[in-house]
Amino acid sequence: MLARQGYAFARVDSITPEAIHVTPGPRVLVRSLALIADSISTDGLQTGWATREGAPLAPEALAADLERLAEALRWRGYADARIEPLAGVAGTPPGYEVTIRVREGRREPIGRVAITGGSRVTDRFAARASGVRLGAPLDGITPEAVRRSVRASGAFAAVGQPTLARDADGTLVLQIPVESGPPGRADVVLGYLPPAAGQSGQVVGSGRVELLGPFGGGRALSLSLDRNPGLASRFSASARDPFVFGLPLAAAVAFEGESRDSTYNRQRLRGEVGARLGASVRAALTLAGESVQPGRAGARIGLDGLPRVRRSSAGFVGVALRYDDTDAPLAPRRGLQIATLVEQGVRTRGAAPEAPTPTRFSQQRLDVSARGYLPLAGRLVGAAGADAQLILNARGLDSGGGLIGADEGELIRYGGATSLRGYDEDALLGDAVGRLLAEARFLLGGDAFAFAFGDLGVVRRPPLAGEPGETRVLPGYGLGAQLDTGLGLVRLTYALNPDLPAARGKVHIGLGVGL
Repeated sequence: MLARQGYAFARVDSITPEAIHVTPGPRVLVRSLALIADSISTDGLQTGWATREGAPLAPEALAADLERLAEALRWRGYADARIEPLAGVAGTPPGYEVTIRVREGRREPIGRVAITGGSRVTDRFAARASGVRLGAPLDGITPEAVRRSVRASGAFAAVGQPTLARDADGTLVLQIPVESGPPGRADVVLGYLPPAAGQSGQVVGSGRVELLGPFGGGRALSLSLDRNPGLASRFSASARDPFVFGLPLAAAVAFEGESRDSTYNRQRLRGEVGARLGASVRAALTLAGESVQPGRAGARIGLDGLPRVRRSSAGFVGVALRYDDTDAPLAPRRGLQIATLVEQGVRTRGAAPEAPTPTRFSQQRLDVSARGYLPLAGRLVGAAGADAQLILNARGLDSGGGLIGADEGELIRYGGATSLRGYDEDALLGDAVGRLLAEARFLLGGDAFAFAFGDLGVVRRPPLAGEPGETRVLPGYGLGAQLDTGLGLVRLTYALNPDLPAARGKVHIGLGVGL
């Protein structure tokens, strides 16, 4: 014990039944510490060392520091580097002079990337997802960067710390331990909206089925169906390939069809091609098309002489940027997520009684979402965020001589469990919508937590069918929990707004089951 504290010359003088008499002698500290390599820079190789000048020389700490040094050299490409430590005592007062010699040798290329614990991916996908070039030495990439890169692929439930090892034939292998999730996932969300305005209570819900890595390449396929109040429903399907034709490019295509009773039908088709700009950043170019067909109610003429919904079609090009630097996908404790989509397009509206020729104009759309997570105290985690969606039409006159105005079939539907909690699903309509949110989460272990939340929403509805526009500020609040059960992940929320009594809140229950 005394030696670990720097008393290298401590000796036992005598031992009696009552005591052990020890002479500690002078305390010997590390006077000099030199790290010398044959040909490489040693900058950064001593980061985090417990052994340092002016401190005692503890054999266990030095052994741990040398293992950390060997690991750092392996991740610089020197898998067979030899480390030769030499320590001696000299001077008055005595001090340790420590020299660590590094014989780095030649750089070794990575021959293979192996996923351990996952059986639904190929070695080729593993190499692409890791960001490592096969046949080339590691060039300063860190184990954490590899782990984050593989986790960002979305193909695994959890990713451990990568290690380097030798194959039976001597090939250098990058091993990445993972925890495979189920090959697919089914999510069902049911909600109950209490009676209001003379109407009986309503059940709303959505269902989603997703296949993960069906062909061993990290690809994903999904189908979803939403049923909202009234006769409104939405169907969507999407497919994603993280490495198109073996290139470091991700591609996705999605279709969405929406039917809103007899008001309108709307179809959207979107495609995107993007690339990762780092372990946490993705950028993509998008191309989207949209068409709106009025129903019987939507074709009725309003006070402004125009139908409530005009037939229209539009095309958009856009840029998407996504940043995800969180420590867990389902229950983050720390980190930041940002997603943005900016689109520029042209829309053509069909002829109407007050606009006898089609109207063509430019239109811009913006969609922004941000979330931040921070540990507060013990098991308490704070979450905060903001969402915003905006539609801008070109200013000017349409072909009938009137100002280009808003159309109900083109606007944003807002409200409900996934947007503004405490309000009916998609009950709010506007060309600019958004919310600020805050949550206090109490961690229950794993991906489970209980939370209290508050939302502050803003919805701007433009003038429609001769009726004036308005801007509303809409607060919502409530309680919820995310529970990890034998059936799967269950999410419960009870949401209110100032116009609802406490006993008539909006209830939503979501269940996610692995297939």
